[in-house]
Amino acid sequence: MIKTSVVIPVYNVEPYIDKCLNSVFGQNQQEIEIIIVDDGSTDGSMDLVREYMKEKHNIKIIQQENRGLGAARNTGLKNAIGKYIYFLDSDDLISPDTLETCFQCAEKDNLQVVFFDAFPFLDGQDNGGGIQKNLYDRRRIILNHNEVYTGSSFFQQYVT
Repeated sequence: MIKTSVVIPVYNVEPYIDKCLNSVFGQNQQEIEIIIVDDGSTDGSMDLVREYMKEKHNIKIIQQENRGLGAARNTGLKNAIGKYIYFLDSDDLISPDTLETCFQCAEKDNLQVVFFDAFPFLDGQDNGGGIQKNLYDRRRIILNHNEVYTGSSFFQQYVT
């Protein structure tokens, strides 16, 4: 059984795709499939992905003309077979326990969505492209961060 399908849209991310893919292959959870959606990339990104395919057999590539991030994610979603879907931007990376932690959380409470914080890398910033803490720290706005919400109650409280 595939626990998690990781959908990664790729468009001209040659400097980042290695770190992104290495973070996925370094996951504690092994029952994953990786769906790379080539959104018309024109740099060497897909050459690097094809190198991974020589050793890894859980990668699937889907090619399409450039239609943008949302369309690429939708294409990946249509082709995913995992119990859960994880959308990963190709210029981001995840900690080794990310997929299994999300999976266990979703299974425990029968969740449809798991929402958590991130620490983005910043290119060309004064910190040398390091990590900027607290940019996506939702604990500042979500008061009960361990609470389970229905979709409508979450959106009513925090989005509208």
